[in-house]
Amino acid sequence: STIETFARSTGHIDDIFFTGDRIRPSSILAASDAAIFLQRNDCGVGPVARAMAFALPILASDRPEITACTNGKHAALLSPPGDMRQAAHNLLRIAQDKELRQTLGQNAATHAAEQFAPEITSPQLTAIYSSVLSGPS
Repeated sequence: STIETFARSTGHIDDIFFTGDRIRPSSILAASDAAIFLQRNDCGVGPVARAMAFALPILASDRPEITACTNGKHAALLSPPGDMRQAAHNLLRIAQDKELRQTLGQNAATHAAEQFAPEITSPQLTAIYSSVLSGPS
């Protein structure tokens, strides 16, 4: 595949496990204790929202789109982008504090259900598509 060729060209092919159709992301999320999203640039919120729906505590870079998606610190431990010391500290907190993991996970699931349920997002997406299709006003 193109992705595998790219990974091979970067020298990181041994660091990546290509699952193909054998493992579904939902299976991975269901077996996880937390979800980690550390990046300097926008990665979108789809993966974050999916992890939240599985009641996973989120450890992430404090980027505007992630902060909005996670409802700030109510469902996530956030660290400044690139601050690996703070990220490591947050990871230890999640690993060592069961009550914190449970609270963040429950807050994540509640927020995901309130903000990303199909009955909420469908009318919003319909409005966006309608405005795009109708052209400039």
